[in-house]
Amino acid sequence: MLAALTALGLGLLAATMMVAGHHPWDGPELEGLTQTHGIHEGDALAIVPLLVGAGLAWWCFRRRPSA
Repeated sequence: MLAALTALGLGLLAATMMVAGHHPWDGPELEGLTQTHGIHEGDALAIVPLLVGAGLAWWCFRRRPSA
């Protein structure tokens, strides 16, 4: 259970950091949220760590604990 929550939390943290940072792959801004932040084309890449974390959490929940 702890491993699943850790995997999900780290995936969410990595996705948040990818969206919140200013990276060279961001691309043009599609929608401005504030004067310094907005939604960019490259923000779609943040789904990758989120899906990996969710996949690992699912795998951890599906495993039977060793007796």
